[in-house]
Amino acid sequence: VIVGNHRDAWVLGAADPTSGTVCMYELVRGLGMLLRDGWTPFRTIILASWDAEEYGLVGSTEWGEDFADWIQAHVVAYLNLDVSVSGSKYNLKGSPSLAHLIMNAAIAVPHPHNSSKTLWDARLEKGPFPPPSSVAGLDLSELVLEKLAEEQAIEQADIPVNPLGSGSDYTVMLQRLGIASTDMGFGTSLTDPVYHYHSIYDSQTYQEKYADPGFQKHVAVAQHLGLMTLRISESLILPINTTHYSLELLNYLQKVENLASANTIDVDTSSLRSALNKLVNASLRLDTIKERLSEQVGRATEDREKFVNAMLHEIKIWVNRKLGFRPKRFPFRGGEGQEKTFMEVEAFMLAPEHAPALDLYELSMDINDLADATPEDEYSAIMSQIREISIRLGRFEQGFLSETGIKDREWYRHLGVAPGKWLGYGATPFPALSEAITVERNATLAAIEVGRLVTVVETLTSTLTPSMTLTP
Repeated sequence: VIVGNHRDAWVLGAADPTSGTVCMYELVRGLGMLLRDGWTPFRTIILASWDAEEYGLVGSTEWGEDFADWIQAHVVAYLNLDVSVSGSKYNLKGSPSLAHLIMNAAIAVPHPHNSSKTLWDARLEKGPFPPPSSVAGLDLSELVLEKLAEEQAIEQADIPVNPLGSGSDYTVMLQRLGIASTDMGFGTSLTDPVYHYHSIYDSQTYQEKYADPGFQKHVAVAQHLGLMTLRISESLILPINTTHYSLELLNYLQKVENLASANTIDVDTSSLRSALNKLVNASLRLDTIKERLSEQVGRATEDREKFVNAMLHEIKIWVNRKLGFRPKRFPFRGGEGQEKTFMEVEAFMLAPEHAPALDLYELSMDINDLADATPEDEYSAIMSQIREISIRLGRFEQGFLSETGIKDREWYRHLGVAPGKWLGYGATPFPALSEAITVERNATLAAIEVGRLVTVVETLTSTLTPSMTLTP
C-alpha cells in the first residue's frame, strides 16, 4: 500500500500541498506509535513524499515509470493527499472499487465541528456565506453552473465518490499502471471564501482565518487517511469492491449512450452491455466465495488454536512420561466455579536432575478433543484460497489497461476512466469511446472503441473468475 503527497508548491502553498503534508506527518506519527507498541502491518506500507508535482507531476511520474514492473506486481492501492483543506465541503474521489472503503472509514471518523455528525456528512457542507434565495434570472458563469450541478449530484448519489481524472500524483498510478487509487480533501463550495489556488494568497493567514480555524479539519483528514491505510493494509481479504465497480461501469455505458444520442452518432453497444452483465455476475459469484472464505477462516482459526493447544498437551504428556514425572490433578474453584488446572514446569527448568521427584500438574484434556480440530493443512488451504482471491482483487484495475492507450495521448492507458481531452482535471468515463463520439464524431472509430472495451471487460471477467478449487 502506497500513501503519497507532494511537498513542492507554486508559492507559499499553505493548502496546496502543506495541508496534505501535515496530515501525512500525523499518519507517520500514528504508525510510529503503533510500531513502538509491537504492531506490524499485514501488508507493506510505503510513505511517499513527491517532488516537482506542480511542474507536471514529475516526481511521482518518473518514479512510477522507473519502477512500473515492481509496482504492478506488488502494489494493491495508492492513497493520495494533495490539498487536504481549503474550504468546507469534503470532496471524495477514487476508483469505484475503493468507494466503500472510503465511505466506511469516513463514517467512523467524527465530524470536525459537529459531534452529532460524521466526516462522511461533511461532503454536504456549505460555506459560511448565505447563497441567493434563487438563481433564477441570474447571469451565472459556466463554472458556477457546473459547481451547482456537481453539488446536486453529490446530494442525490448513494455513494458520492467521484472518479479520478488527473491533477495530482495518483495520475501515473491509476492512468498508466492500473493501481486502484483515492484522493480526498476539504474544498470550497459556492458559499465559501474564494480560495486563490496556486497563488501567493494560498497562505497560513488564509488557513487560520478562513479555511480551517483551529485546524480540526486537518485532524479529521489525517484520521480518515490513517483508518483507510490500516484497513487496506490489515484486511485478510482486500477491501476492493468489484461489484460496485461493475455496476458503475453500467452507469458509464448509459452516459455514453446518452452522448451518442445527443450527438446523433449511431453506435451499437449491445456487445459491451452483454459483457458488462457477465462481469457483474462474475463479481457477485466472487462475493459469495469471499463471504464463505471469511466464515471459514474464522472457524479454522479457532479450530487451529484448539488443535495446537491439544498437540502441545500431548507433547507435554510424552515428555512427562519420558522424564519420569508423576502426573497429578490439581483442581480448584475459580471465581465462576469452574474447575481449573495448570502445569508447573519451572521446577524442571531450574533443577532437571531432580525431575523424577517432582510433581507435574497436567491439564485434564482427552485426546478425543482432537477429533473436531482443523489440521494445519486444511487451514493452509483456506489461506491459499484467500491469497488467490486477494491477488485477483489487487490486479483488477490493471485489467482496464490497453498497451496502445487512448487516441492522441497514448501515455494514458486506462480505458475505464481518464482526464477528459479538453476538461483539464475532470474525469471522463470510457474516455476513448466518449471522445470518439463527442470530439471525433466518428461512428466507425466509436465502433472500434466498443470492441476494445469488450476485450477489456472480458479480461476483467477472467480476472474475477477463480480456479476450480474456489467454489461458492
